[in-house]
Amino acid sequence: MIHPFIPKTVRTRLSGTIVESLYRRYQISTTELTREQFHTPVTSFEMLVPKGHPFLIKAGPKGEEHEPLLAQELNKNLKADTVFYDVGARFGYHTLLLRELGIPESQIHAFEGDKLAFWVLQQNHTETDNLTNAFVSDGKSDLSLDEYLSENPHPDIIKIDVEGAEGEVLRGLEENLHENIKIYVEIHTGRMEEFGDEPWDLVQLLDKSGFDIHVADHRQNTEKFVPVSHQGSLPSGNYLLKAV
Repeated sequence: MIHPFIPKTVRTRLSGTIVESLYRRYQISTTELTREQFHTPVTSFEMLVPKGHPFLIKAGPKGEEHEPLLAQELNKNLKADTVFYDVGARFGYHTLLLRELGIPESQIHAFEGDKLAFWVLQQNHTETDNLTNAFVSDGKSDLSLDEYLSENPHPDIIKIDVEGAEGEVLRGLEENLHENIKIYVEIHTGRMEEFGDEPWDLVQLLDKSGFDIHVADHRQNTEKFVPVSHQGSLPSGNYLLKAV
């Protein structure tokens, strides 16, 4: 993505061009990283992040625990042989968390489409080849998980945080959707409309594949998952959806 302060129409026209490529090289070459300690309800770990990045304010040493409920869920469901897919891995917060909890990097697969975020992800994981610089979708324009799974181990747990493209990611996994996978999806209700989706589309897709579906506010470590019924309603804004 070209810098967000450039008008969207201009960013769209420049996307994929040599201009964007040069801008990304400049952006990476001028980005200073800082190593910070991050805390969760289950463990603490270090992560490299761009100096001054808003993520530091929100979840850094002086911030609150980042998505504590998800950290607890992941820890509760881990086994020695767990294969974990992180779709929308950003800088590697959850992949580093799992590494700290004892999951070998060979069992962690991370996907990140943004080139700067992917570069930071690489700096945090220097001893693995399971990092993919691609936006994950239904496979019509980007990589699909069904395509990736044709040559890689099947996941036990998938975490999806893709800023509104949740439906595209799950439709690209339909061939391998089954209840032996635990799926955690951060729902971005407002952003989903940009992709022609709404949260109930995901519920119906997962329900058809045999999943039980629950939702919760993942920013609170005291929050409990609530089952989703066909007659019920879904929360507004951002929240965590669990399919098991």
